[in-house]
Amino acid sequence: MAKAAVAPTYDEAGPAVDQAKPSPKAPQETLNIDAQSAALSPARRMQETLGREFGDAAEAIEPWPIRRTVAFVIFACGAFWTAVYFAVAAIAG
Repeated sequence: MAKAAVAPTYDEAGPAVDQAKPSPKAPQETLNIDAQSAALSPARRMQETLGREFGDAAEAIEPWPIRRTVAFVIFACGAFWTAVYFAVAAIAG
C-alpha cells in the first residue's frame, strides 16, 4: 500500500531559524522635497493667483455696524414669526 503524503514535521523541514543572527535591515527610504525642486501644479498656481486677486478685495469690505446687525436680526425674526402666526391662524381658522 502506498504511503500517504504528509506535511513534513519540524525536524524534516530543515534547519531552524537562528535567533541569534539579526535579520538584515531594510534600506531607509526618505522623500527629499525642496521648495526649488518641487514643480508647481496648475491648481496651486491658480490658487495663488486667486488669492492675490481676491485677497485685497476682502480687506476693502467693511463689516456691518452692530446697530444694523441687531436691526436686521429683529426684523428677520419678526417677519418669520409673523408669517408663522398667520399660517397657524389660517390653518386653525
